[in-house]
Amino acid sequence: MTMVKVGSRPSGSLIAGVRSGGAKLIEHVPGALRTTRAGARNATEVLQTWPDPALRGLAATSVGLAAGFLLAGAPRVATALGAAPALLAAAAIVLRPNSHRPTVDRS
Repeated sequence: MTMVKVGSRPSGSLIAGVRSGGAKLIEHVPGALRTTRAGARNATEVLQTWPDPALRGLAATSVGLAAGFLLAGAPRVATALGAAPALLAAAAIVLRPNSHRPTVDRS
């Protein structure tokens, strides 16, 4: 384990390593964003085939899970991941073309 003195300046090699790592990270951001966008689009397209009651149930369960995480003091990442399915369900309902909207027999 390397000990660093308080008030000491970072070495040149450390700064170069951080810059190099940052540049490599930035190179991969556009690809990661494209992949994430494509995955969300595919998930939304699949969810658009579900009937509205199933999507509302998914959204309600997801919001309840996120609220439970929030009240329990879970990390923000866990809370956000708990709410993510609700956002996908809402997007599927809102973005669904009318021609693909499943009909529900209410008789």
